Amino acid sequence: MAGPDLKRLKGRLAAAHADVEGRPSAHELEVAVEEIEALWDELGRQADRLAIERERNAAFFERAPLAFLITDTHGNVHEANLAALALLQVPFAYLEGKPLAIFIAEEEREAFRMHLAMAVRDPHPIEGWLSRVKSADGQPREVKVDLRPMPPDGENFLPLLWFLRDIE
Repeated sequence: MAGPDLKRLKGRLAAAHADVEGRPSAHELEVAVEEIEALWDELGRQADRLAIERERNAAFFERAPLAFLITDTHGNVHEANLAALALLQVPFAYLEGKPLAIFIAEEEREAFRMHLAMAVRDPHPIEGWLSRVKSADGQPREVKVDLRPMPPDGENFLPLLWFLRDIE
């Protein structure tokens, strides 16, 4: 939105500089300032809308009935929603930074690592494989796992979104 307006504003400022004396008139400066203020106001409104949308998305992630986890490409947990914490029976302070693999039943870890490596190499979702997770009480629970690479977050962080559905 601001692109064409900004080009128009730059053009008007350039024209103002090209007048007979080489300086913009007071009126031209006033108009340019008004246009800058209007663009600034619109930018502020867009920032407010984005902040509201971000809060809504964060609330959805946190309260979703499915267990959602976000890991890095090594499988270390960066975020988890309430359903994931309930499934694994741990507080987030314990889960944060830990490899998700420690919650996978030992006999399932090779398949877990294979799926993790596939997700890192290929941006397509990996859907519907069955695995067993161990909660803090040590009891294995069968889950259906979907794994989706997300758009990169910065230059070096490729987030992976895990969906775990308890099927017991």
